[in-house]
Amino acid sequence: MPHEVLGEQISLTVSEYSVEATDVVKRYPFRRTSRRAGRNIFRAILGMDRADIVALNKATFRVKKGEVFGLLGPNGAGKTTMIKILSTLLSYEEGQVTVNGFDLNREPNQVLKNLQTVLTGSLGFEWRLTVRQSLEFYARLYGMSKGETDRRIEELLDITGIRSYENMMFQGFSSGMARRVLLARALLRDVPILLFDEPTANLDPNSAVRFRRIIKDLSVNSGKTVLLATHNMFEAQDLCDDIAIIDKGHVVTQGTPSEVRHMFGRSMKIILKVKFGDSESGDALLGSLRATPDVQKVTMTGDDGDSKIVLEGGTGLDINSLLRNIIAANVVVRSLETSYPTLEDAFVALTAGDQS
Repeated sequence: MPHEVLGEQISLTVSEYSVEATDVVKRYPFRRTSRRAGRNIFRAILGMDRADIVALNKATFRVKKGEVFGLLGPNGAGKTTMIKILSTLLSYEEGQVTVNGFDLNREPNQVLKNLQTVLTGSLGFEWRLTVRQSLEFYARLYGMSKGETDRRIEELLDITGIRSYENMMFQGFSSGMARRVLLARALLRDVPILLFDEPTANLDPNSAVRFRRIIKDLSVNSGKTVLLATHNMFEAQDLCDDIAIIDKGHVVTQGTPSEVRHMFGRSMKIILKVKFGDSESGDALLGSLRATPDVQKVTMTGDDGDSKIVLEGGTGLDINSLLRNIIAANVVVRSLETSYPTLEDAFVALTAGDQS
C-alpha cells in the first residue's frame, strides 16, 4: 500500500519470507604447522602458513513465513555455521542475510528481536532451581515484567507439556524433559522465528515424537516460522514443509521433501508374490507387465507355483494399468509391496554420500 512521506509516495512491500540468505560466504582462518620451528616463524611472518576453510560457499535459500524449514546436510556441511550466523553469533564475509526484512549486518538488534535460537548442546540452567524458578530467572534477564512473566509461564507449561514438573529441580530431568524446558525458555519471548540445531539429537523415539509434535504445533497453531538444521531424513520428511540440502557449504537444492526425493530418485519398485494357475498364465502376465508404459525392468523368480515378480519403473508408472493386467491374469496375489524414492536416496545422491 503506498504511503506519502513529505509529499512523495513510496511503496512499502512486505516480504513473504522470514529468512533470506543470498550468496553467503563464511571462512575460518587455518594455520598450517611445520616440524621446523624456525621455519614456522618466517613462514608466519610472510603469511605462507595461513589458509582459509570455507564453511559456507555462496549459500542461498529462502524460508517462507509460518513454515517449518529444514536445512539438511552431512556433518561439516555448514548447517550449524548458518544457524550461528542467523543468531548473530558469527559474522560472514560475503553475501546478504535478512530476517523479517532486517539486514543482519546493519540491524542485528532488530534481528534478535525477531528470533530465538535453541542450541541443544548447551542447556545453561542452574540444576538446583525448579522449572518455574528457571523460567522466572530468564524472564528477568529478558526484561519481562512480573505480570507478563507469570502469564507467559502459565502458557508455556501447557504448550510444552511440563506443568506437572514445574516444581521439580532441573537436575532430576531426563534428556527429553530437559529439552522441553529448554524450548519453554526459548518461547518466553514471543518471537516469530525459532531456530533449532539438531532438535531431537540423542532423544529416545518417544521423546523425539513428542518434541516434533510440539514444533509442528508451533507452526500450525501459532504461525511461527521454524528453521531446523538436521541430518535426520525421517525428521525432515515428517516435519518440514520445505527443505534445502547443503553440502560443502553450498545449497545444492531447495523444495518440498516430496519434490526433492522425486527429483533425484526417479525409479520405483513393485514386488508381487503370486501363485499361478498354470505356466501359460505366468508367461502372459510377464508379457503384459513388460508392455505397460514406463516399466523399465521385470524379473521373476520361483516356479510355476509360488513366484516373486520384481518390477521397476519410473515414478509416473500407471499403477491402475498394472492392477488391471494382474486381475486379468489367472493368478492368486499373495502380496503386493511398493517402494518409492526416499529423501535419503536424494540426500545420498546430492551429497556424494556413496563415495568412499
